[in-house]
Amino acid sequence: MLQTNHRTFENLIATCDLLVVAGAVVLGGDLGWRVLGSTPTTLGGGAVLGQAAIAAACWLGMSWRLEFYQSRRAQRHLRELQTLFEVLLLGLGVASLIGVAVWGALAFQPLFTFPVAFAGIGSLRLGVRVLLRNLRFHGRNFRRVCIVGRGRAARELCQRLISNPHYGIRVVGSFYFSDRIAPPLDAVPCFGATSKLTSVLAQEPVDSVIVCPAIAARTGEVQEVFDACEEAGIACYFAPDFFTMRNLQSSVAWFGDLPALKFHRGGAGPFRFALKRAMDIGGSLAGLILGAPVMLACAAAIKLRDGGPVLFRQQRVGMQGKVFQCYKFRSMTTDADERKADLAALNEAEGGVVFKIRKDPRVTSVGRVLRKYSLDELPQLFNVLKGDMSLVGPRPPVPSEVARYEWWQRRRISVRPGLTCVWQVWGRNKVSFKRWVEMDLYYIDNWSLWLDIKLILHTFRSVFTGTGM
Repeated sequence: MLQTNHRTFENLIATCDLLVVAGAVVLGGDLGWRVLGSTPTTLGGGAVLGQAAIAAACWLGMSWRLEFYQSRRAQRHLRELQTLFEVLLLGLGVASLIGVAVWGALAFQPLFTFPVAFAGIGSLRLGVRVLLRNLRFHGRNFRRVCIVGRGRAARELCQRLISNPHYGIRVVGSFYFSDRIAPPLDAVPCFGATSKLTSVLAQEPVDSVIVCPAIAARTGEVQEVFDACEEAGIACYFAPDFFTMRNLQSSVAWFGDLPALKFHRGGAGPFRFALKRAMDIGGSLAGLILGAPVMLACAAAIKLRDGGPVLFRQQRVGMQGKVFQCYKFRSMTTDADERKADLAALNEAEGGVVFKIRKDPRVTSVGRVLRKYSLDELPQLFNVLKGDMSLVGPRPPVPSEVARYEWWQRRRISVRPGLTCVWQVWGRNKVSFKRWVEMDLYYIDNWSLWLDIKLILHTFRSVFTGTGM
């Protein structure tokens, strides 16, 4: 029943979501202010209902923009909750701006409304998942799909769909392209070559087709499958072999009216990158304000020691190879660069790409203290504020190091460099350069705001315990 009336079911769910959002705003108009101990506004009930309607409209718009109501049969509940968080945050944010612009104040308490709406819709989503899984357990609410191809992607996808019946997707059969390099998919019936696709679709009740061409497949055959599905009005998904690369992300970009698929390793959506940048700006401003006395003391100690410049400016390589000027408190003698060639034989860094000497004779007595507690890095907060760096990310290399990178190592400069990173916290001078790069790539491939927060907290621990150079 749900399969044949999925549109009605989706509209019912969307209506319930709208009621939850509007109800959370109404509750936040009276109860929210009292629960949080805030002074309620003098706006009346009409303003509360008006802002509730605006919040519901904003929710509808943002949920459509972020595709919140697309099918999530094979998606984890956590990913759905992440999308819910983004939709609610943006929707209530826009509704709040409109409310202030129209009424001059908010009629509801957003710090109360947001968690209430999130809990309500999240619980509703969990209940729907439990209901659908129960129906599938009894053999209902399944979608029938065909897989086209015999490559690695086709085999992995077929195995995953068969081993996870709670997805509600049933593979009814497969087709092959003319390359036929691999043997047929054992777990499902084979209908034959793609030339038979139209006749099978005319006889079999199929909801969608998943196209999984191997690298050897001809583009013309793939296009013929797309054309057949379009003519039959059947949804078609594209999952070629290279989609199974680890951490490969895809999105759609538009060049005028021409769509293009974009592929890249790792990464996240623009919303989470915006949150990361906001954290960088807020964190660097707080660090500069709270750390101002310490920075003044460091500057005075450096100046009194030898009268040389306080700051050390150096060209570093940032995101996508962009060179910027990096700031540090000077921890070496003023002739450190001239003496570097004479000390090349003492380089302790494995591989010779970076230059590291544990007891570098160029480091001054003040510099040793600064390095021990990582205080020499404090001026880089200005780089973070400017946008050259981030609070967390791979450490910025010098151009001479990048020139000696192996090709796979260049991916560490594909993101904005940072004040601290996995190597800074757990590796320091105890690992080889190769392992250092591997730790940076792990951070790039597994980045999250929570990982940034954990690394920042561990960095504070390292600073206070003095585990620097």
